[in-house]
Amino acid sequence: MLDNNLYNLMAQLVEEHKNLYRIKCMYIADAKKCKECQQFWKRLEDDKECHIQDLLCLIQNHLPMDMSKKKYYYYAKGEKR
Repeated sequence: MLDNNLYNLMAQLVEEHKNLYRIKCMYIADAKKCKECQQFWKRLEDDKECHIQDLLCLIQNHLPMDMSKKKYYYYAKGEKR
């Protein structure tokens, strides 16, 4: 079982990814008529990407040693590996 701190980091990583997706796929396109807003969203996009990288490093450092070296792959039922 993961400790609460590691869980919190992972939950925040998911939120940052969701926000980054919305910025890239919706917000920048919606601001196409305003250069100032596009620049704001681009800065926020860059900031989110930095947060994601920071979170990934923290999560990697908090994983138990044996888990950090393994890769886990999940396949849908019937999907080939």
